[in-house]
Amino acid sequence: MIEALSLELAKIKQRGTTQLEIRGGERISTAGGTFLYQFPLAEELKLRDETPARVVCDRGEADGSVVSVANGYLIVALEKDLGPKIPLARLITEDSFLVEKLRQKIEEIANGTASFNHSLANSVIAMGPYRMWIQESRSKSLFQCRIFS
Repeated sequence: MIEALSLELAKIKQRGTTQLEIRGGERISTAGGTFLYQFPLAEELKLRDETPARVVCDRGEADGSVVSVANGYLIVALEKDLGPKIPLARLITEDSFLVEKLRQKIEEIANGTASFNHSLANSVIAMGPYRMWIQESRSKSLFQCRIFS
């Protein structure tokens, strides 16, 4: 599994980074050396929360991460203040971070430096002693869930 993830990482890194032009950025918050910027989006982006990112504009560049992509807005947390407004910038993201985190976690489990609850994992995929019962409510918008052992 670790080897397969390493091969996948190599392929992702071979493709390189994703770059996107973003406009109309506004600093919406500052906390503890982190600067949150919001950018309106013309179209929905396929970016995962916590994706490492870099924003490059006329005032410089700053590393950070994607906080969210929702409701027509991209929110990024940056390590550097790029001013109250960013009229035009380039967003650069690295797509391999989730695969890398997964590979690292599996290596930690294999090396014994991290724990893993096999019983719970097996129950999630219905291989363990736990069974789940789901009852749909009359409104069809709420569900009840009970776990039996």
